[in-house]
Amino acid sequence: VLNPTSDPYEFQWTPEEPKSVPSADQTAVHFRCLTKRGTILPGKKFEMLFEYLPTDPETHESRWIFSVAGKEASQSFLLVGTVKEPKVGFDVPCIKFKRLLVGGKTTEKVHIINKENLPLNFAFDRAMGAVRVSPKQGVIGPGESLAVDVRFQPTEEKFYNVNVVCNIKRKQKPLLLNIKGEGYQIHTQLVVEEADSEGRELRNNMKELLDFGDVQVEEKKSFTLKLSSPSKIPRFDDEQLPARYYFLWQLRNSFGRVITLHSEKPPYLSITPEQGVITQDSETTIIIEYSPMDLHKLDGATLQMRIPSGPEDTGYNLTLGGRSFRPPADPTLTEPKGDTEEGAAKDGNFPYEEVAGKKPSGLPGLAKTIIFKAPLGSTDCSRPFRFHHFTANPATFTATVEAAPGQKAVTLDFVPEAKEVKAEAAGPDGVEVCINVRFQPSALGEIRALLVMKSDIGEHKALLVGYAQPPQPQGPVDIAKGKPTNVDFQNPFMEPVEFSLQVDDPCFQLTQRAIKLDGKKTAPIPVSFAGDRVQQGRLLISAPNVSVPWVIFLQGNA
Repeated sequence: VLNPTSDPYEFQWTPEEPKSVPSADQTAVHFRCLTKRGTILPGKKFEMLFEYLPTDPETHESRWIFSVAGKEASQSFLLVGTVKEPKVGFDVPCIKFKRLLVGGKTTEKVHIINKENLPLNFAFDRAMGAVRVSPKQGVIGPGESLAVDVRFQPTEEKFYNVNVVCNIKRKQKPLLLNIKGEGYQIHTQLVVEEADSEGRELRNNMKELLDFGDVQVEEKKSFTLKLSSPSKIPRFDDEQLPARYYFLWQLRNSFGRVITLHSEKPPYLSITPEQGVITQDSETTIIIEYSPMDLHKLDGATLQMRIPSGPEDTGYNLTLGGRSFRPPADPTLTEPKGDTEEGAAKDGNFPYEEVAGKKPSGLPGLAKTIIFKAPLGSTDCSRPFRFHHFTANPATFTATVEAAPGQKAVTLDFVPEAKEVKAEAAGPDGVEVCINVRFQPSALGEIRALLVMKSDIGEHKALLVGYAQPPQPQGPVDIAKGKPTNVDFQNPFMEPVEFSLQVDDPCFQLTQRAIKLDGKKTAPIPVSFAGDRVQQGRLLISAPNVSVPWVIFLQGNA
């Protein structure tokens, strides 16, 4: 306001009170004059300041009167203000978390973006259930963005659809961030198939009996189990993968000590698969086989199935029963053809015969078939070949592997564990001689060879038949965060092969995507972990001529 006179003027601003409003303070509630009184010097200007403080998004009006003290001079002014919402919001409207085990937690980041030229205060509401945010309150600078950690930790098995409320000062309506997620629990069902019933369901964390009964030496008996994970609630998002969890078997003796499973030596027990992954709403077949190679008892042993990612009471305890026996000598077996002199050697290539329907007796010269089953790349499959030495003099048998009847090439997949074995002088009942043969398959399918045990007085032969199965899962391999760990892998083939490498979880990282190995050579594969919590994953190793990859389970520890 300009004073054009030569005298100073004192001025005053007063709000005009509308007839419908009882108080002038309510008229000017959205407007405030910062220079209500003052003096304008002669020939000078005076700047009048008004502050607009809206509390709602409506258009506001206020009338003020400017008057000069001692003069009959006054002027009415109309102030009009409109509200504009501050430009502030989240960079994403929704976070969709993956399915998470009850009690677990995972974190995602969002950003609050302030596009105004003034700082803005924010504060999140406190009651959010399974969702937590950090920081809960603060200030966002002009033209800046602020990162907010959103943590999802389900406490029960259900679907979550939560709106996180963020209040912004000077903004009428709060910001909303939609959170979707699902908490799930592990539900398992283990059923033993039985011939006389539909199957016996085993109780979780309760002792159950699995009795193999009496099994003849070198015979086998097995149980088939069906492991499934039924859902208790339907899935709300078909795009999300179904939940999966790891399981593994352990065998303990009557004293509680862990016993290594082995089908070729005590405890003569094998489980296929010994460990693996079960997916929700799917079924996995498990074969438990008892194949004693000598006199043995399973009584008192306990077989446990553990689920590492589940609660402590998740698992099954199977009390095992079973024993092996040898059949008595069979008098129906024929004697060797032809006459022999008293005291002459009973060992050698005599044409013994076997009665139809009878098992091989182990007598000299009688061919026998030994069956091997092992996954491709395995080096742990070993079976014994037993025969009897009957001469009164000691003998040395040399082991060789020849081509099977009808085949020309000799395979290198069967390896005798000793070049020769010695037999002591035999009495009237003979002496049992044993040699172990290891099966190391280098190709899928059936592989045959002939084992020959030769001495200066005769030879014994056995047909070796190996069935190479697809690669079986291995692991888990523990990997600490920030510390690369080597996973050893052997090329099971005879020729050089280039293998493709990949992991199924981005928290695990590889330094290379392929590795070339010479035949039967082993090399380390470095794997690192960069997650912020315990995480499971898989290392997948593929070869061009094998349709099923090698799967090595990984466990990352933060």
